[in-house]
Amino acid sequence: MLERGALRAVVVPGCGGSLAELSWLGADGERTQLLRRAPPAGAELGPEDAACFPLVPWSNRISGGGFDTPSGPVRLAPNRPGEPFPLHGEGWLLPWQVAARDEAAVTLVLDRSGAAPYAYVARLGYALLGAGLRMRLEVTHAGARAMPYGLGFHPWFPYLPGTRLRARAGGMWLETAEHLPGALVDVPEGLRLDGGAPLPDRWVNNALRGWDGRAELRWPAPAAGAPPAGRARGVVLSCSGAAYFVLYHPPGAGFVCVEPVTHPVDAFHLPAPHRGEGLAWLSAGESTVLECTLSPAP
Repeated sequence: MLERGALRAVVVPGCGGSLAELSWLGADGERTQLLRRAPPAGAELGPEDAACFPLVPWSNRISGGGFDTPSGPVRLAPNRPGEPFPLHGEGWLLPWQVAARDEAAVTLVLDRSGAAPYAYVARLGYALLGAGLRMRLEVTHAGARAMPYGLGFHPWFPYLPGTRLRARAGGMWLETAEHLPGALVDVPEGLRLDGGAPLPDRWVNNALRGWDGRAELRWPAPAAGAPPAGRARGVVLSCSGAAYFVLYHPPGAGFVCVEPVTHPVDAFHLPAPHRGEGLAWLSAGESTVLECTLSPAP
């Protein structure tokens, strides 16, 4: 557990380096969950139960059984039951090791330098900075041949009917029946979020591009009236290094995911001119970084 001021974060290194909780203690003495809370201690915790987990060495789905590189094909098998494609890389499915920690910060390491086809070392830092939680994900390639990398975070935010999301984006990929990207279109009217419109309570699972790295989620006030003074009524996500995000919201699920990512879904197979968009091709010893901050919106 990390604590600083009014903020509390619970990190679970053995479960994909994930967060189990991020909460804010308001001036009224009540604690607001800024992310959905994982099952309580003692319950069996899987990666799908987390409040947030890292995406490395790629995000979302890769179709076609893998992808081609100048030095030959890379084959990737599905990694989750019921999923026909490999999903979200592998960092969220593996235990991480604690490299350093204090009361308000922890650094985790995932050493996959001897793995194949992706050989790398990932470092994940969580730090409470008073105003919010900083999450820093860095991957360093350790293989002999250059490989394409992508990074991301998968936060699960609480959702109530009337929840509003403000985020600017320049375009959106439609979703196919296989949850892969279809046509790239202007953001439809019902999902234009630059004005902070209420999120529709229907199935949404789309990647958006041209993002400025900031999203603000606001929960509705209680039915009885205005929330007490000092109570967090939302959360602000700000990122450096991500020009895309995935918006995922199953109807009636009680959560919405706004996932900052460095490349669109299945960037490996997008048609020209977007094929490979956002991927970082790293040679041995080279690194790429994604940094995000989650802050309460009082």
